[in-house]
Order: sequence, then structure tokens, then C-alpha cells
Amino acid sequence: MNNVGAYTVVAAQSYFDSVDAIRQDDQHADKLPQVIAELQRKPFHNPRLQTHPLKGIKGELKVFASYVGGKRSDRRIVWQVANRTILVLLYGRHAIYDRVERMCIDFDNKANRVLLHLAGGSTPGDRIQPKSQQAYHSRRQEVGTLFILWDDAELTSFGLPASALRQLRRLNTEEELIELESCLAAAHYETALNLYLYHHPHGQQPEPVVEEADTPEVTAEDLNLERRLADVDAGRWFRRIEPEFMAEILRKPIEDWMIFLHPDQQRLVEQCHDGPARVYGSAGTGKTVVGLHRAAFLAKRNRRVPDALPVLFTTWVKSLPPVLEALYLRMPGTLPDEVEFVHADELARRLCENAGDEVRIRDEAKMLFSDVYRASVVAGTPLGDSGLSEPYLKAEIDKVIKVQDLGSLEDYLSLTRVGRSTPLDSAQREQLWDIVERWDADKAARNLMDVCDLIPRGLVCERSEEVAIGDHRNSRRVMRVLSGGGEVSGGWWLRRSRGRGVRVVA
Repeated sequence: MNNVGAYTVVAAQSYFDSVDAIRQDDQHADKLPQVIAELQRKPFHNPRLQTHPLKGIKGELKVFASYVGGKRSDRRIVWQVANRTILVLLYGRHAIYDRVERMCIDFDNKANRVLLHLAGGSTPGDRIQPKSQQAYHSRRQEVGTLFILWDDAELTSFGLPASALRQLRRLNTEEELIELESCLAAAHYETALNLYLYHHPHGQQPEPVVEEADTPEVTAEDLNLERRLADVDAGRWFRRIEPEFMAEILRKPIEDWMIFLHPDQQRLVEQCHDGPARVYGSAGTGKTVVGLHRAAFLAKRNRRVPDALPVLFTTWVKSLPPVLEALYLRMPGTLPDEVEFVHADELARRLCENAGDEVRIRDEAKMLFSDVYRASVVAGTPLGDSGLSEPYLKAEIDKVIKVQDLGSLEDYLSLTRVGRSTPLDSAQREQLWDIVERWDADKAARNLMDVCDLIPRGLVCERSEEVAIGDHRNSRRVMRVLSGGGEVSGGWWLRRSRGRGVRVVA
């Protein structure tokens, strides 16, 4: 409990994101619980904090920065005050001073929510204008958090091409940025690293001269914001934090963060569906976490059903099943063998093998495709004049035609190709369909399969008879999960089959 007259400290999601982005390689992060305690006790004129106002922020925003780890440290915590409530916004190197200029706390009367808004290319130092506002939590659903405070126009103005933007937008941690070094041109990587470290495309800038801050005068707007932040519903996007809570967060391994379910996602876990449901969003928005908790919810509900079947959790990434299973078993109340984690191709392979269909996947199948491609995609043909590469067209076959088990050219011509970067007109699709048919004929003549053939082949086997996989009795709906996604890396699918069919999370 706080002492009488102490401050209440609440934090925006942007603060937790900034802590998580660098905490694995941050020698000062362990000082944050002490800093939170000092903010509660005495945020101003406290030698342990050396709180100072941020310069250049226009309007009536009362935004301050405090040292984390002493004056020799380059770590700062940035916060806004409303009467006796402190709202923590960001943590990081002193470069975050500029980042907070792009942020604004506002109240949405229609939705009855206190929201953290981001600038949409506003001039640094100007208060964000309503027409350029975007709520932080909605922006967070679209992009990774590492470069969330810059919009695409700003990043482009720093000399970063669209190809670099697509990769940077996925990033959530400093470690992911470092791993990207080999994928970006040296100049582009240096710009991105400078932006992250120093908030400037050209590297470190002089630290502004700071002066001790005085306790600001309390206004009616402060009292109104404080009241709304304290409202359980209106302030739902902000979380009250105590030193003990901050210390617990920092002690937890990254795996515990990976299974943390935000209260606002709980409804997705427990909703009832009369058919498939899709959860989609950018990297780091919690899709996998929702899927894991959904699987646990279904598994616990199955315990009340005699001879209940396990939950099947499928993924498109071969390395993920054991990782997901390990994360699942870290969750409270979970038990082994109640959920089976299987790669989608492996599930299709089992269907084939249990139906007595010999699966022979050989590299020769890819060589056959290259032969057909070179013979077909020549100058004067729709695809030959398109400039599309062999890998792109092979990916089109893998991720669009094969995985969705398209049965005819008409199906392909009418399909919306979700997730594919380059449009294909009807003539190009017709030629590609002809290539697929020629390639399939060559493979059949040699009794060969490509990896992309597993799911369609599994569908054929499943349609011919009901096939058991371990304790699962799989119906047509199971394989429809595999064939219905297309390029769906941005989400997972939930299928609940009738009768004795398995429940599938993918």
C-alpha cells in the first residue's frame, strides 16, 4: 500500500514494450523497481531520480524524465503526471526524449477510454493533431513495437526503402534488429540501428542540458485525467504498477512473457464458435499466446467429457511444435497428452501413410519443376514478360494453389490471393495453371512428390476413408483447416468438428 500523500504509478503498454525490447541486454533494468518506488514516494527534487522536464513539448503536457541507474547511466524513464497519478510512458536511452514528442494522452468520449495516441508524421515538438492521431494499442496490432513510433513516411524520409520497411516493421526487440544485419544493405542497417539507439538517422546527438523539475501546478484537466485513469473501464489500457510487480516482471524468463495473456484477449480464448474463427495481426501481437490459451481452455473442458479426444494444434513452421508444447506445459493447470502439437505437413504425411499411400518426396521433384519453368516461361508469354522469378512462382504454387487444394482453373481465377505481393492477371494465372498440370504429370510418371503435394495428397486419402491418427479420429474438417488457409502466417485458425471429430487449433 502507498503511504498517505504518495503518488499512484500506472504504466502504458508502450512502457512495457520498451522494457521488453532491451531488458535482456540491459544492465540497468534491475533498477526499475527502485525507481518506481521513488516515483511513488517523491518524484520531484529527489536526488535518486534527478527528475527534469522535457523541453520542446508544446501545449500543456506535463512530461518529465528521471534517471535510471544514476546520472552516469544513459537510461531514462519518461512519465506524465496528473495530480497525484504518474503515467509511465517509455524506458530506454536518453534518445527516448524525442520519441515522447510523438505521443499524446487523450480521452475518447464515445468509447469511454483513455488512449495513448501516436503522431502520424507530425512536426517534432508539436502537440499531435487529432487528424493525425492513432491509438497506440491499435497501431500495435499492425506492426512490431521496435519502430512503432515512426510512420512509414518518416522512415522513408530517412532513406529506408520499402523492402527495408517491411522487415523493420516486424521487429519487437533489439536482438531481432541485430539478427537482421545480414538481410539489409549496410547503409540501411546503420540508419535503422541509429534510429533505435539514438532516435536520429545519423547517430548519437548531444544530450540536452537538463534542470531540476518543480512540482507542476494541478489543473482541472489533471484531475479529470486522473479520475478517468482510475476508472476500471476507461483506464483499461493502462496498468497500475508497484515495485514488487516490476521486480516480478524482470525476474521472469522470456518464456513466461511469451505465454502472458492480456486480459483483453481472454474473450478470444473462451468464445464459442459455430464454425471456424480467425485471429490475425502483425508479429508480436499475441496470436500464438491466444492459440495456446485456447487449446488449454478446450483441453480443460474436455476433462468433463468421457473419452474426450485430445486437442490438435497445428502450425506451418516445422521447428515450432516442440517449442509450443514446452510453452504450453509452462502454463498453470496444463497436463501432458491433452494437446498434440503437429506440423501441418506431418499431419498430412500421417494421413497418407495410414491410408497406405506411399509418400516419396525427392529433390528430383524440384528439378522437374525447374525444367517445366525454363521450357514454359519464355519471352512472349504472359509470365515470361512479367519478370517474376522462378522462386516466386514456385511459392505461388506452394502457398496458394497447392495448400488450398484448388481443383480447377476456374477456382484459381476467382481466388483472392491473400498475402501475395504481386498481382497476377488472368493470362498469367492460366499459364501458371498449365505449368502446374505439366509438373504434376511429370511427377506422377515418376511416382514422385514435392513437399507442397503433401496436403492435397492427404486430402485425397482422408476423403477416401476415415483415418485414425493416434487417439484422433479425423474428419474432413481436419484437413480443411490445412487446405483453407493459403498464406496465413498472420493468424491462426480454429476448427471445431462435430461428433467425434477433433478440435483443431492451427
